[in-house]
Amino acid sequence: MKWKIKEATSMISEQKSEDTTVSNQRNLALLGLILVAIAPSISVITGFAFKAGLLAIFVFIFTKVWIFGLPAFWYLRIEKGKKSLSWPENGGWKVSTLLGIGMLIVIFIAYFSIGDKLLRADELTEILDSVGLTVAWKFALAIIFWVFINSVLEEYVFRWFITSKIEQLIGGVWIPIFLSAGIFTVHHTIA
Repeated sequence: MKWKIKEATSMISEQKSEDTTVSNQRNLALLGLILVAIAPSISVITGFAFKAGLLAIFVFIFTKVWIFGLPAFWYLRIEKGKKSLSWPENGGWKVSTLLGIGMLIVIFIAYFSIGDKLLRADELTEILDSVGLTVAWKFALAIIFWVFINSVLEEYVFRWFITSKIEQLIGGVWIPIFLSAGIFTVHHTIA
């Protein structure tokens, strides 16, 4: 009888330990999600809504470093993950290039057909001037940054880190994907 009581006590203790571990993992996932998900929008709000000039530039740089560094730190140090590198397979480069060219065509058509109706040139100049992007070479560098660095960074943050944190919180596959896409959409609605 004593043996069964000890076994039952041990099982209850193990269950409590597992419940605590799961709870801690969920709390960590929520913390990581919050710390990363709001950073891109803070940058946009500082730059475009508050038109904070030099402060906006510093906030922009800080949040880019933050959303690159924190997920990597989180994965390697907090979750004890292993470094890895995976190259696109099954035509990933070809598909992404074709999609990019297709989107470029759609953007050009939309801009040249309805762009002036949605945003007047003086409004755009006012927005860009507050962060120094009315100078041609600075604007060109910004475009290169947004196309080749920021777009990859957004995939890293929204498609990997935020999606994986939501998966840890609620489980499943599709709901985390849609919620991550929703966060991405909210950010770009602000942006």
